[in-house]
Amino acid sequence: MKQCSICQLITEKNDRSPIVYCNEEVVLWQTMEFDLPGYLMIAPREHLVDYTQLPDKVGEQLFKTIQKAMAVLTQKYEARKIYQCCFSEMTPHIHFHLFPRYDWMQEFYDAVHPGIDGVKLFSLVRQKCLIKDNLEKQQSLLEFVGRLKKEFAIGSVTE
Repeated sequence: MKQCSICQLITEKNDRSPIVYCNEEVVLWQTMEFDLPGYLMIAPREHLVDYTQLPDKVGEQLFKTIQKAMAVLTQKYEARKIYQCCFSEMTPHIHFHLFPRYDWMQEFYDAVHPGIDGVKLFSLVRQKCLIKDNLEKQQSLLEFVGRLKKEFAIGSVTE
């Protein structure tokens, strides 16, 4: 049986890891499939497929880490809003997408659709920013991960 991609990410040891923050309960990482710094995902370290299995302590850590990530992205990187989505379709391991909305996205979206619809914007921007084996863009994302790691080292997520 093929290992869950999130479980594999947690156990892999390499210097090109997209992991921003990890503790005993949760892991937070930069998505590497899209040229979109700050598009993060967070999951419990334990392989859980249903929220009824989620221990309270892990749920608390998930949301404290999400709060910290949202604060960093809005205060330091000028994200106007952070969409939080949970599908767990392609990867049956509970996880959240933390999808930042930057000003350029609104302008890009408005050219196609008037007004704002977060779900449509999410889909449209993911299509626009998809990376196909572009090592230069992936390296740029890894440099962003390094900056985020420093932000997470300042102050505790558990405070």
